[in-house]
Amino acid sequence: MCKQLGISHAAYYKWLHRTIPEQESENTKLAELIKEYDERFGHILGYRRMTSWINHFNHTSYSKNRVHRIMKKLGIHSIIRKKKKKYQSSRPETTAENKLKREFNATKPNEKWATDVTEFKVPETGRKLYLSVIIDLYDRFPVAYVISGRNNNKLVFDTYDKIIGRKEELKAVGKALQEHNPVFITGTAGMGKSELVKTYARKNEKKYTNIIHIFCDGFPDILLRADGYITSFYKKD
Repeated sequence: MCKQLGISHAAYYKWLHRTIPEQESENTKLAELIKEYDERFGHILGYRRMTSWINHFNHTSYSKNRVHRIMKKLGIHSIIRKKKKKYQSSRPETTAENKLKREFNATKPNEKWATDVTEFKVPETGRKLYLSVIIDLYDRFPVAYVISGRNNNKLVFDTYDKIIGRKEELKAVGKALQEHNPVFITGTAGMGKSELVKTYARKNEKKYTNIIHIFCDGFPDILLRADGYITSFYKKD
């Protein structure tokens, strides 16, 4: 090998057993780190990010210029990837029909509904809650609402399904009121009992002479209050 390179054996062995300068040794170590991180991150690191990652994980303080110089010698550079579109522009064939035409008033219940999702930030938690509401434009009264931790299609569909299922419940309440007097609706907290009753009262207010709302703390309380108040719906003669 020495003959091919045109150097003497003495010069070769002197170079082989020489004391390697500290800076050269450090550059060799840095070059190995650069090659390692270039492979690990899929060839996307430029010299600035390469410097940051190496210094962060190895507790070193290499300068950007030094890293840049060695990367050039190694022929390593970042590969710029084409950015993907995050949003798809709306096309005429996918745009919903403007049926309301900014006419946000209705002449009767259930003639026009409007829906929207509102975002709420929960203080001191970093979490977000989303409220999906469908209102009747006749009286601006909420027809249904659902709260979720995710703003997705399921939230909207669940709100709509709540209305569809409620139609049968409202029919059942009306039938029960015709057959029994009074009618008590029971169930676990949060299932929508109060909203069901208020929705029935709102939709059928013309059928009754009086609709009285009484707030109570529990079942014994309502029995005491019912002794002195009218708690059911009365049909018009």
